[in-house]
Amino acid sequence: WSSKETGLTAEAKPLAAPELWRQIKRPDSQGNTEVHLQWKALNKSKANGIILGYRIRSEKRTDHTVIQEDNTTSLNYSLLLTDEAYVLTVVAYNSAGDSPEAILIVPAINDTDSPSVQYLNVTSQNNRLLTQWKSPIWPDNGYIIEWCLFLDTNPCAGPLHWQHEENTTEMAYLHGDFEPFVRYNISVYAVFNEGPGNPLSTLAYLQQSYPAEGPAVTHKIMGTEALLKWQEIPLEKRRGFITNYTIFYKSAVDENAVPLKPNVFEYTLKTLQKSTEYSVYVMASTVKGGKNSSLIFFKTNGNEQEKIVMIVVPVVLCLLLLMIGVLACFNNQRRVKKCFWPEVADPAGSSMAEWLQKHQTKNAHVLNIPNPANEFISEFSTVEDLCLSQKDMCLSLHTAVMDGSPTLSSPQESITDGTEMDSLLPPADLVVYTVLEESYKSQVPANSVLPEQPISSTVQETNTGDQVSGQNTDDGEDDNWWQPNTDENDLLQQIIKDNPYLNNSSNVTGLQNELGPDGSINSEFDTSSQVDMIMPEDTGTLDQNQ
Repeated sequence: WSSKETGLTAEAKPLAAPELWRQIKRPDSQGNTEVHLQWKALNKSKANGIILGYRIRSEKRTDHTVIQEDNTTSLNYSLLLTDEAYVLTVVAYNSAGDSPEAILIVPAINDTDSPSVQYLNVTSQNNRLLTQWKSPIWPDNGYIIEWCLFLDTNPCAGPLHWQHEENTTEMAYLHGDFEPFVRYNISVYAVFNEGPGNPLSTLAYLQQSYPAEGPAVTHKIMGTEALLKWQEIPLEKRRGFITNYTIFYKSAVDENAVPLKPNVFEYTLKTLQKSTEYSVYVMASTVKGGKNSSLIFFKTNGNEQEKIVMIVVPVVLCLLLLMIGVLACFNNQRRVKKCFWPEVADPAGSSMAEWLQKHQTKNAHVLNIPNPANEFISEFSTVEDLCLSQKDMCLSLHTAVMDGSPTLSSPQESITDGTEMDSLLPPADLVVYTVLEESYKSQVPANSVLPEQPISSTVQETNTGDQVSGQNTDDGEDDNWWQPNTDENDLLQQIIKDNPYLNNSSNVTGLQNELGPDGSINSEFDTSSQVDMIMPEDTGTLDQNQ
């Protein structure tokens, strides 16, 4: 035999286009979408030589405007596209030429009317994943099956794997390195000339086992009931699909189990025995077995419901009685008012009031001094006590000019007999004083104290045996120097004449001048006259002997 010789034929253009697929990310805040292109290398029989690189071109599907062209030697490429539809092409080239174009249409973001596969099932056979599907429409360009890891935080984590199947089949084994106890997200697309349809996805395990840990259970006791709650086992710890949860609880006398669906995460145990201790645990199960939670102990309450009834019933009864009482009072307003607020007779209408009024009228003698001027204006008040020693009579003269009219008033306007007046008489010394509100008080020294006198005018009658002798009530004669029929103006003139203090007062003197011949007040009385009592050489002290 001769020696062996090795040689290469000339290169030719690649026979087939590379298998092309994409992974579309979610749009960003500006509406742009990242598209990650992936393709597979050609085998030697289709490459017809050494592949030097790949040309990528993107253009709008509507007007075929070329957006981007680029070359790469890797098997993936990323583009940033808007929300419009695009046509993406990838060409493999060698020294002899270019391969046919691999065309992929990226639909617009709002395009959701693409047909999809209607049925999908993935099972584990002979340590391989068998995928079966059904499509209502025969796709033009076959099917794309893709898979990735499924995690709690990301439904498609890790690298994206995919394979292309012809449109003549509806089942295929997945080619890849799958790990046991790991969940995969598997999707199938029907690819048409207008682009791929919407995917249909499912979850699958190459191999399952019982969970690595049981659920964490909490409980709450409510009388003879117990509320149990638990969280899902972390996905990495499940190691398979949870088929059901089972609650096991037992007491000293019996044991029970409650199976639950895999999507139920709380349950209330009812009809438990009163004041009974129980132990509870929850088991999470897969097709390969189950895992128990930690054991929980609790004791039911004995009289919880009875306590609630004992509290609620009296409160309801009290409210009911209160409502009945309020309605009864509302319907019997007059009777209730008569019972709690009885009518009190008016004392003014009694016979005693009528008798007292007649008795006072019979013994009362009122001294009225005419008003010198209705338009008299002043801002002070004068109180004078006039004690007429020669008549044994004390007169309290009050001149109050607040609204322009001096008045002579008396809270005790009656002349009683001498026996009753003995206790009311002032001391024997005669005291005459005047209290002014503003102007007169300013003339009194700070250390002087003026006696307070009620603002009143009272004619008091007294019997003094030293000055009027031979007269007493036993004779039946009148001890009073003033008779009821005496003219009031004459009485005023007599008082002014007999009292030296009033004689020195300019205001009272002015009042005398205004009295007419018949003792009446002159109508042309000067409104600017003052009625304050001006004491001669007033130093702020009062001489009781004056």
